[in-house]
Amino acid sequence: MAYNPDQGNGEASYLKSVTTIYVHITGENEDSPRFLVRSYNFSISESAEMGKSVGKVTAMDKDHGVDGIVYYYLEAQSNLKGFLIEPLTGILRVSSRPDFESSPTVFLSVIAKNWGSVRGNDTDTCLVSISVIDANDPPEFTKAIYYANITENSPPNTFVTNVMAVDYDIRADFKQFKYKIMSGNVPERFQISSTGRIETSGLGVLDRETTSKYTLVVGAEDLNDPTII
Repeated sequence: MAYNPDQGNGEASYLKSVTTIYVHITGENEDSPRFLVRSYNFSISESAEMGKSVGKVTAMDKDHGVDGIVYYYLEAQSNLKGFLIEPLTGILRVSSRPDFESSPTVFLSVIAKNWGSVRGNDTDTCLVSISVIDANDPPEFTKAIYYANITENSPPNTFVTNVMAVDYDIRADFKQFKYKIMSGNVPERFQISSTGRIETSGLGVLDRETTSKYTLVVGAEDLNDPTII
């Protein structure tokens, strides 16, 4: 406010100037995140591919703005169990193929952390239990390469070698498979039994001067889910 003494009539007058002040009240990061429930239960097939979503955990923070953002991460050894968590969504995903036979149930400890900072403890923890559903695993050969020798002109049913595959499934109906010569047996000079025994078929004669080496590709075919390895 300003005073003007000269008005010409001997009277003093006041000149006014007005302004507006906006006062914003800034909040403090007062609250830490809290999980909606203390434990979660999910399930996933052991045949699930990497990146497959398992489930989602959720924690809430009463603060507003950036102070209310929650950051999720796995605690310590939980990072080594084949799963990961998206930091800003709480979605759990498969990071390596689960195995029912070795770990039918996986337990994870998930931490929710305050994005900003508060006094004292600004984290909360929940337990996640993931049940791994048994799937039909393919059989696996005990060796990648086999070597064998046989004399030319050998008679039918002459032993060549044995191959072996193992199916680690627990369920009996998932453990059934058969052997099959996939390629390299042209003409059909060899045959394979249900036990993995390879022998001469008797369909023609083995002649070293004609063919000195055969490279046979043998598969183990699951009878319930025909995946050949």
